[in-house]
Amino acid sequence: METNGLFHIRKMRWRNASGTRRDAGRGKLTTTILILSILLILGCSSQRPFAVVDDVTVPSRLDTGYKLIEVDGMPVKRARGRVVTMIPVALVEPGKHTFTWEDSGTPKKVISVFAVVDADKSYRLADRDGAFVLVEDLD
Repeated sequence: METNGLFHIRKMRWRNASGTRRDAGRGKLTTTILILSILLILGCSSQRPFAVVDDVTVPSRLDTGYKLIEVDGMPVKRARGRVVTMIPVALVEPGKHTFTWEDSGTPKKVISVFAVVDADKSYRLADRDGAFVLVEDLD
C-alpha cells in the first residue's frame, strides 16, 4: 500500500488471461475515451442538411400573413438552440413535400402548397398573381 500523507492508497490490480498484473483503471479509461471520441465524430458527421422555410421573419412587403403548420401532414419541426430564439424557422428535409399553411385572420384559411426543396437553401411563401407558391428566399 502507498500513502499520500493522510490516506492509504490501494491500487486496484487485476490479472489478464496471461497472468500479467495490470492497473484496473487504465484500460477502462482508454476504452472510454476511445468510445466517446468515436461517438463525437459520428455525431458531428451524421447531421443531415435541411432546407429552411421562413414563415416568421419575412419582410412586411413580402409577408403573406400565413404561418406553416404542417409538412406532409406532420407537425412542423422548428429550429431550436440553447437559447430560445424569436426566429423559429421550419427545418425540412430535402425533397418533395406538401406544405400546409394557415393565415392569421378570422376565420382561419388553410392552404396547401406542393413544392420541392433543396438542402441548405431558404424558402418562403409568396403570392404570385393569386396563387401561393414556395420560392427561394433571396433577401
